[in-house]
Amino acid sequence: MFRTQGIDYALNDAARSRGIRPIDPIWEDRSEGWPSNPLKRIPQDTRKRVYAEFAACQESQNSLSACRDRVRVSAQLTDAELEQIIAEGVERRWPPQKPNRKSLDPLLAVGAKLCS
Repeated sequence: MFRTQGIDYALNDAARSRGIRPIDPIWEDRSEGWPSNPLKRIPQDTRKRVYAEFAACQESQNSLSACRDRVRVSAQLTDAELEQIIAEGVERRWPPQKPNRKSLDPLLAVGAKLCS
């Protein structure tokens, strides 16, 4: 476990089983490297919003083409620009996708060696 700003966070199952709050809410998600082809004329936070809107539409409707058209029109994008944003969102694992989190086990092993 570790403590920050007066709050204890569990880094493993043993700490969680003792009732210490999980680290998940403060675990920062980062994608690996730079995106391969971002749509540079639109800020990333806007691209993320467009991707989330597309994903939400896709989840609630059966028609993929209707979702593409609705999001493209509302965001004032061309078909190619929307495709580029969707590709970046998939590549970068933007929400609502679940992040690829790396194991903390190597860090915990090093920390345990320091304590022994």
